Amino acid sequence: MSLRAPLRALLAIACLALILPDATLAQKPVPRRQGFWFLIGAGYGSGRIDCDQCDAEYDPGLAGTLALGATLSENFLVGVESDWWSRDDNGVWTNVGNVSAVGYFFPRRDLGLFFKGGAGVAGFHSTGFGADKDKFGFGVIGGLGYELPVNWVLSVVPMASYHWGHIGDEGSFTGLSQDFFQLGIGVYLP
Repeated sequence: MSLRAPLRALLAIACLALILPDATLAQKPVPRRQGFWFLIGAGYGSGRIDCDQCDAEYDPGLAGTLALGATLSENFLVGVESDWWSRDDNGVWTNVGNVSAVGYFFPRRDLGLFFKGGAGVAGFHSTGFGADKDKFGFGVIGGLGYELPVNWVLSVVPMASYHWGHIGDEGSFTGLSQDFFQLGIGVYLP
């Protein structure tokens, strides 16, 4: 799966959302961003584990997000986020993920569009094919989403993100890395 088309579409949506007239927002409740917050989400993922000797392709699977943190201002949130992708291929389970310190930036207070970025630990776990394998390294994430307030306490959040991690070497495999693209929907509680 090529990531160029989905990333172009997300960039176009983000640009349009930034230039929406304020009149379209008059009927919506303004998101309340203060104090501690919590986000949980799930959806589709496309991921792979690659190396210098490999020619890995992206495979479909399930993806999820769990995040919590604090509000610095109505435009900026900080926290810790765990994102993962999982796939079962005839009894061989592959799981990759990132646990990162993350920041969420809302360019406009009255608009739900946000961009996120962070860095932390990336890793993978596989089971069902010989001995279980676990490997960890450095990882980064980036993404965007849109907060759609349901009421003053709850928002639905469609989101997309890209996750990459450098895992290192394992036996004869060098330059191991993992990456996955995630498209999902979450629930945000301020």
